[in-house]
Amino acid sequence: MGSFYMNQAKNPRHTHLPIAVLCVATAIRLWSVPSVAAAPDLTVADPLTPLVCLAGEKPLVVLETKVVRRFKTVVTAYNSLPEQTDSTPCTTANGYDLCAANEENVVAANFLRFGTKVRLPEYSGEKIYTVQDRMHPRFAQRVDLWMREREDAKQFGMQTLTVEVVE
Repeated sequence: MGSFYMNQAKNPRHTHLPIAVLCVATAIRLWSVPSVAAAPDLTVADPLTPLVCLAGEKPLVVLETKVVRRFKTVVTAYNSLPEQTDSTPCTTANGYDLCAANEENVVAANFLRFGTKVRLPEYSGEKIYTVQDRMHPRFAQRVDLWMREREDAKQFGMQTLTVEVVE
């Protein structure tokens, strides 16, 4: 699962081990909602990026993602519009509701499995996207990035970018 480290600074409000366990559990998606009540002042960064668990302002644990594959490909952008998708523009090929989630963290790719996590480091640094959608079969090796706004997608255009598959 990558490397992790613990901040050795003393924090009187928390013991390091339980928070580290909670953060690791979050990373492997075992942390249930009731456990949040046990540590109400614990905030967790986006679990799809390198995980940083914070108690107040001090990072306690960082779990880094591991790049398992890196390649260059054409990347385009799309929106939830019938003329760009199908008759259900908010629903991806695997049933994910783009409009309800309203987060720009989804890509379409025909050559990667649903649920695959990818980064576009030249475009968005460490941000992680999930493959939730498919494209027309003629775009066999292309990645399509979902964006909320049509103008943002038009401005993005067509770019050749490095794609990193991460775990």
